Amino acid sequence: MSASTTPPTTFSLANLSLKLDTAADLTPHIAPLLTTPPPPITHLLLNGNTLGVPACDALAPLLRALPTLQSANLADIFTARLLAEIPPALSALLTALRACPALHTVDLSDNAFGLNTVAPLVAFLEAHVPLRHLVLNNNGLGPHAGALIAGALEALAARKEEARRAGRHVPPLETIVCGRNRLESGSMAAWARALRRHPGVRVVRMTQNGIRQEGIATLLREGLSGCEGLEVLDLQDNTFTM
Repeated sequence: MSASTTPPTTFSLANLSLKLDTAADLTPHIAPLLTTPPPPITHLLLNGNTLGVPACDALAPLLRALPTLQSANLADIFTARLLAEIPPALSALLTALRACPALHTVDLSDNAFGLNTVAPLVAFLEAHVPLRHLVLNNNGLGPHAGALIAGALEALAARKEEARRAGRHVPPLETIVCGRNRLESGSMAAWARALRRHPGVRVVRMTQNGIRQEGIATLLREGLSGCEGLEVLDLQDNTFTM
């Protein structure tokens, strides 16, 4: 089954359950990306397939050539992949997406990003200044990898500030979704520091993370209290009372 392009600004392979190991596996499904110049794609949907390292390496230069790309759904793209495959595959995709100046929304839910596989995501988050909306649900982070993600978002705030001082128009980080990731109380100091550096954040959803009372208190007092633009806060299924 080939990709659909309806509407024309969306390239979608969403939920086709494709097993794309190699460039040869990928090619029949990406004809719209192979045109010169590429079409003005704004939304990329790769979710619900499984991508190997060679396929990601082949896709990367095509993504890099999409200056109009605004959102990328990369949820559930590594099912049944070996632990050793995920970092190079993820690195290929995210390094390419860093070159997309209009990309403001990234969804990487339902991929296993434990401590051994999180490094490419950290590198992307630290550097992608246009980022406005980040969705990370059910990634199995744990408190240590979760703290690394928070640290990357803290570094991103510094990059955004540097770019503004240089005269660039830089949007704030507006949405942080990080649920079902076992962040626990141990990562809350890092998350509090990250959130305080993004006072323009409007939506924070950190559900089902095993955060206990002391972690919630740290997050609220040291982080969210400084988020002046906050409109939506969802901390369901964590522990607030003794």
